Amino acid sequence: MLKIYLFLFAILTPLFAQESIQVLNPNITVHQAGYFKTDKALTPEQVREVVDITPLQGEAYPLSHSDTVWFVFEVSTQGDEKLYLDSKDIFPGSTYDLFVFNQNQLIKSYNNGHSIPVASRDVKTQPIRFLLEPNSKKTRYVLKVQSKIFYIPIFAFGTFEALESSWLTLHNIMLISYFIGLAFLVYNMILYFVTRDKSFIYYCLYIFGLLLVCVAGRSYLPFGLSLSPQIKEHLMDASLIMIILGLGLFTKHFLKIEDTFATLSKSLCITSLTLVTTLLLDFYVHYWIFETFLLPLSFYGLGAVFFTWCVFHAGYRTYKHGNPLGLYFLISSGVGTLFIVVFMLVFYLPGFLPIETWNLTLINQALMWDVITLSVALAYRIRLLSKEKELAQSALYANARFTAIGETIGNIAHQWRQPLAELGSINNNIAAHLRFKREISHEKLSEMIHTNENILSHLSKTIEVFQSFFRRNSEGSFELSATIGDTLTLMHSQLHHAHIIVTQDLPLHVMVKGNKDEFLHALFNIIANAKDALCEHRKEGRNIHISAQLHDEYVAIIIEDNGGGITLETINDIFEPYISTKALHGMGIGLFMTKSLIVNRFGGSIDVENVDGGARFTVRLKTEIVDKKESL
Repeated sequence: MLKIYLFLFAILTPLFAQESIQVLNPNITVHQAGYFKTDKALTPEQVREVVDITPLQGEAYPLSHSDTVWFVFEVSTQGDEKLYLDSKDIFPGSTYDLFVFNQNQLIKSYNNGHSIPVASRDVKTQPIRFLLEPNSKKTRYVLKVQSKIFYIPIFAFGTFEALESSWLTLHNIMLISYFIGLAFLVYNMILYFVTRDKSFIYYCLYIFGLLLVCVAGRSYLPFGLSLSPQIKEHLMDASLIMIILGLGLFTKHFLKIEDTFATLSKSLCITSLTLVTTLLLDFYVHYWIFETFLLPLSFYGLGAVFFTWCVFHAGYRTYKHGNPLGLYFLISSGVGTLFIVVFMLVFYLPGFLPIETWNLTLINQALMWDVITLSVALAYRIRLLSKEKELAQSALYANARFTAIGETIGNIAHQWRQPLAELGSINNNIAAHLRFKREISHEKLSEMIHTNENILSHLSKTIEVFQSFFRRNSEGSFELSATIGDTLTLMHSQLHHAHIIVTQDLPLHVMVKGNKDEFLHALFNIIANAKDALCEHRKEGRNIHISAQLHDEYVAIIIEDNGGGITLETINDIFEPYISTKALHGMGIGLFMTKSLIVNRFGGSIDVENVDGGARFTVRLKTEIVDKKESL
């Protein structure tokens, strides 16, 4: 993307070069155009006599700060249409006094400037514009400009419509940057409310500050917006505070440097607070306190340089530490800062580069680059966090599954002891008859064999149910009551040993959409949680009741116990990871995984509430209703 931008920059730069004098109408002839700078207080008549004038021609370069710059033009016009003179300076703070001479006589004077409201100007336009005198002979115009910072010596002569069109490119670039900034501001605000990730709100603060800088740092604004210099001055301070706070907090939170690079994080915080304090003092006392204590504006400049170094160093250290977000951050902030540095070199280092449309709008370009690329970085961060969340959930799922498998193996061990003992007793009985050569009747032997077959069938069924815990069944449907029965078979030994009575009230032949294994796992966790609550809070009369209510498109499965209920202040927190009501042995992942399976895999829902003497879990799943006759 950067290579494409640089290519377009190299191709398009010559197309937008700004000439010092731009004549946009053939009826205008500029015979002379030049300027000189002086610190002396001169009258317009004295200026008229000055002959040492630097010509204005070719590409324009910014003029460095000076108390006063005098521009001298000799212009003649033809025709009856109204013609105008435009100053192309887009930075606020300049004042203009125009003196018009005809045959060495002062005939008119105008006062204009960015501090004068548009409605009070002779020519009511945002650009500084003066009406030219209709004169086929030479008319001399002497323009006195006083600028607080630097000045752009570009002047255009033409009709009102032609001058308005000459602002179109700059106008469109500014509009595009504002719309992009506002669009991404709204987009990131929405993401903040969705994710509650503080990175987005800090980034919004940063974007809003950049937008305000673009507004406060321009005298020509889209939408016909006009602001007084005092408002722009305060707006600039406020926008810089937002940029520093927003970028500082965004860097700290986005790159997570607080734990990894504690010293760098503290340096960034201290520098940010120092700069904000400086700007707040400027906002309220306009630097008189700095002048009193001999602290010039360079103090702020040094702080800004150190702040920028902290930001870049945080990105570099994060990238070297193995986090790819650091590279995204460096590319985004680095190129944006490069735009601003070039802008400062163009206007604070006269002769560095001529004034062209691209460097007049570098601040707007930095805004667009920053909001787009940092939004991409934020999207990449969301992707990384999503992957981390998926891995964490997979680990939790595996942990919960292994825990359930361990408990199930214990159940099977308990369930097999009695049948195996019974098998052993029958075999010992047969062996004793054979050893002592006793006769066994045919009926007795058949009964023993039949008993053995029943026991082996029971053991085989137990193994088949247990295997479903390991088997990854394909998506489809399963019969609800049979699957609940399989779950209770797995847990029979635990429930029997804990003296828990399970009752059921289930409709037959209800087919549920989804994976049987995953539902068995989810139900296992709910019943195991009820069993633990019963064992902890009741010594006798332990009951679990499982029922189902069939609706048009779903079935509500209700698991209710009398184990005392859930003691959490916010009951739905029971579904959060690592939240458990079990004092010692609770891991807090079983019900979290249960909800993940029900919601994400089945597209269902699960709720919990306390009822008289216990808790009630309600699981809602989509169904496929099969007629009983057809199922037979």
